Amino acid sequence: GLELMRSRPYDKNDNRFVEQKNDTLVRAYLGKDRFDTSIQCQKMNHLYDRMWLYYNFFQPVMRLEEKEVLPLGNGVYKVKHKYDLSQTPFQRVCNTKAISQERKDELMALREGTNPRELRREIYGLLDELLNLAYQDTLVANQRLAG
Repeated sequence: GLELMRSRPYDKNDNRFVEQKNDTLVRAYLGKDRFDTSIQCQKMNHLYDRMWLYYNFFQPVMRLEEKEVLPLGNGVYKVKHKYDLSQTPFQRVCNTKAISQERKDELMALREGTNPRELRREIYGLLDELLNLAYQDTLVANQRLAG
């Protein structure tokens, strides 16, 4: 029941919509710190679950529809971008036939039962806990090296 997904030939950056979120979400929130304990892993998994809800249900995204390069003369060019209307990833998937109506109804119920403000507070609380764990682990490691 697995479906194999591949990039287009000679286009190794085909997962651009997913990969761009690694930088804007994961690295922006967690930085490049190392999280390697089981407690940190559990906290990160819980954080990702909460971020999934927030960013897929409540954060609209604009997608680039077309890009046109206009010559201005003397070797100078202007790039004109045309974007679609901003929509959340949930709205985008509901506008397609990619998922069944039952699944759409389940996701709609989950969205309706979620408070975005409370979810945002929970995300920042988890981030604080996770970064404090990393800071404590760094202090312990430095004390071991020093002593």
